[in-house]
Amino acid sequence: AISDHMRNPDGRILILEFPISKSDSVRPIYRFLIDWSIRRALDQPDKETYYLLDEFARLPHLTLIEELVNAGRSREVHAILGLQSVSQLIDAYGQETSDSILAGLVQQVLMQSNDDPSVSHILNQTGRHRKTEADPEGKERPEPEYAIDEQKVLQMETGEAIVTRVNGFWSRGKVFMLGDQQALQYSVDD
Repeated sequence: AISDHMRNPDGRILILEFPISKSDSVRPIYRFLIDWSIRRALDQPDKETYYLLDEFARLPHLTLIEELVNAGRSREVHAILGLQSVSQLIDAYGQETSDSILAGLVQQVLMQSNDDPSVSHILNQTGRHRKTEADPEGKERPEPEYAIDEQKVLQMETGEAIVTRVNGFWSRGKVFMLGDQQALQYSVDD
């Protein structure tokens, strides 16, 4: 039973699948279960806990998500959030809370997106540098420029990603997708 697991997880994994088709009727119980679980995990810092919340913006509005993301690491409570777009997060949590959630993520895997808030987030995560150009009168004026061009973000291919860390380091690469022939060529023994 879920209540037994919540009282004593004993290293076991609990998977709650949120049924999108019945979301209106089950939303309150899922919110309660996830928030209650987060509260318990944060109150027991000696037990390392992971939350994998895929399609995060479609889940019920969690009251403890900011605490999980921003304070959880220091208590060995970690969150992995899967989002389709920053716009979905803003729609679900509002701009201020969304900014707080995104700021608390120490590592992000950012993939191609076409909505403006997501593209802006990707550009901001990779950073800006100042480019100096001369105006028509010959005076130099600094102009901010993103490290990655917006068009490159918009044209990223399936599986292409930018991985960022909170310390400002980032790299660009390829994430093998499930079922990708190249990914399947690797053996578990490698």
